[in-house]
Amino acid sequence: PEPAAKRCRRLIPFSLEELEKEIAELKADPPHYVKDIGELQTPKLICDEHGQLKVPENPQKNGPWDLQLCVCGKEGDEAYGVPCKVNIRFDPELWPAKLPLVRFRGVFHHALTDDNGAMLMPFYRAMPRNEQDACTLRLTLQAIRCFLEDPFTSWKLPAERLPEKFQRALEVHRKINAERLEII
Repeated sequence: PEPAAKRCRRLIPFSLEELEKEIAELKADPPHYVKDIGELQTPKLICDEHGQLKVPENPQKNGPWDLQLCVCGKEGDEAYGVPCKVNIRFDPELWPAKLPLVRFRGVFHHALTDDNGAMLMPFYRAMPRNEQDACTLRLTLQAIRCFLEDPFTSWKLPAERLPEKFQRALEVHRKINAERLEII
C-alpha cells in the first residue's frame, strides 16, 4: 500500500460538534495513559501566514481550538512514564482530514521534538488513521504514547538503521528529562 502521507485524502469536513463529541467520549472512558483532560479552548493569539501574531477572527466559530491534557509513556519509565503535558491544536483547515498539531508543554526534553516541544514531521507522516482515512483524537493519543515509548517505531523507522548519533541524542535527552523529574 501507498504511504499515508502520499495517498490522496478525501476531504473530510471539520465539525466542531464531532470534535466535542470525541472529547466527551474520551472524558467518559479515557485510556489509562491519559489524564487531566481539559476543555476545548480558543487561543487568544495565533500566527498569520507571515508569522505575525494576530487575534483570531471569530474564534468560537473559526478556531483553531486547543485541548490540553497529559499523556504518559510506558509505566515505570523514569523519563517519560509520568504525565507529560500536551497541547493538541485542531485547525478546521487540517482536522480531521490531515492532522492535529501536537506540542509538549512546560519543561520537556526529547531529542525528536523541536525546541518548543512540537512534534517533527515524521510523527505526522506516521499518524494512524481510521477506516475513513481520518485522524481521530484517540488515534492521536495512541500515537503520542507510542512516541513516548519508542519514537523510532512510532515513526516507522527501524532503530538499527538509524545513525548512532540519533540514538545517543535520544539517550541524552531521556537522561536530562529523568533528572529534571528527580528535581521536581
